[in-house]
Amino acid sequence: MRAHFQKILLSFLALVAVLVLGFPMLFLDGHKGGVIKLDKEVTISFDVKDNVKDLLLYFGYVGCEDICLPALKEIASIYDALSHKKSVQIYFINLAKKGEGSELFARYFHKDFLGLELRDIGPLQNQLRVYSSASLSGDGKISHTGFLYRIQRYKNGFKLRSIYVTKPFNAAAIIEDFTKDEM
Repeated sequence: MRAHFQKILLSFLALVAVLVLGFPMLFLDGHKGGVIKLDKEVTISFDVKDNVKDLLLYFGYVGCEDICLPALKEIASIYDALSHKKSVQIYFINLAKKGEGSELFARYFHKDFLGLELRDIGPLQNQLRVYSSASLSGDGKISHTGFLYRIQRYKNGFKLRSIYVTKPFNAAAIIEDFTKDEM
């Protein structure tokens, strides 16, 4: 009887934990389709061509199989659907400390993707709240958020406009965001 009570109590506590931890997302994600809308100034620590008005940033690492491979395939499809917008650039930003091969890895998914290995990724990671942590198993893998960040150029700077958080990405919602901006 006691073991049964403990199982019920544990189940109840787990449910409460999920509700408490998930509750803030209800306020952050006010838009259907897993899109967090923001209007936050950010500092971009890499060169962006003058004709690029929209940046889509994806943080991962070269060789990431379980998160990056499917996400970058999805992002390539979304980018193709936005191909009429010449002012959009996709950046794959390598989270690995001693990263290399980002450019080849990014271009594997689409010839127009740019891969970056930033010398000091910390400030950008902090601004965008990108999570990453080395695997405890020591296998070289990195646990990380698999979000897509939309940053827009304005006047003399950049603003974080949207974070796309669902898996798989809601391609229709992302494309709709870009289409609304054209009107």
